[in-house]
Amino acid sequence: MTRIAITGACGRMGRVIAGLVKERADCTIIAGIDKLGEQYDEFPVYTKVFDMPEKPDVIIDFSHPSALPDLLSYGKMNNVPLVLATTGYTDEERAQITAASAQVPVPPQAPCPCTRSY
Repeated sequence: MTRIAITGACGRMGRVIAGLVKERADCTIIAGIDKLGEQYDEFPVYTKVFDMPEKPDVIIDFSHPSALPDLLSYGKMNNVPLVLATTGYTDEERAQITAASAQVPVPPQAPCPCTRSY
């Protein structure tokens, strides 16, 4: 069974992902990470990724670009793949993601037109 942690767990997409995973038999949510720390389901919600007591098999991120440094650090330190679905990354942050992908599985970030600076 794949053990998943969701960052941005209390947001709209975090709740959608939690609901979808709940319908599956092959994976489970072991933790949520959200600055609100609001528990709304069967899994605990922590305010920081490093507060999780157990290591997930993967982290799905729907949070905020400001969470990126801790996510990349946690992923590299614990060899945990990261699915980064947050938008709004700068070119520098995308470069950090690319660099981290040499050490831990991180799907490539495609530039999104909605994240351009005008």
